[in-house]
Amino acid sequence: MKLKILLLISLLALSLAAISLLTSSYITPSNTTYTQEYYKTQENILSKNITFYIYGSIGCPACKSVKELLEENFDKEIVFYELSGNEEHVKNFHRIYELLAQAKGTGQNLYIPLTGVFINDRLAFIVIGFQPLDFWEKILLSSPKDYIVVFHPEDGNTGTIVIADSEIIHSLEKLFAKEG
Repeated sequence: MKLKILLLISLLALSLAAISLLTSSYITPSNTTYTQEYYKTQENILSKNITFYIYGSIGCPACKSVKELLEENFDKEIVFYELSGNEEHVKNFHRIYELLAQAKGTGQNLYIPLTGVFINDRLAFIVIGFQPLDFWEKILLSSPKDYIVVFHPEDGNTGTIVIADSEIIHSLEKLFAKEG
């Protein structure tokens, strides 16, 4: 009887060891691949001079979430323009939306947060509202073009506006970077 119990325990230990070996060899390649891709993405993003300019309100949950997400995941400069009680920020915020409406050709609803993303000192993207981490990683891998892309809420999805007018782009850059 003791021999049967010892045999069962040995068989159980051997089975657990085999499962452990098979599981670790099965999991390791995907973890390693993910980690390598993750570090390549982070290295690419870290090599760029990126600044986030956020118009929002500290009492706004989406504004707070965007700011925290960017702070926790990207070692980049973040400038937060508090709209509550600051007339200059409110004026610039409204002017940005006027320029977006002009570029779109129709009115644009006012949402916060409103984030201007500068890559290598050029406005590359404007993001209206909250977006998840993978969205930010994808856009930050891009390089600035001769146009900017605006991502905005539209019918429960994310719509885009492409702005190629250099005068509008220049005005938007000044309003986000507070140069005018």
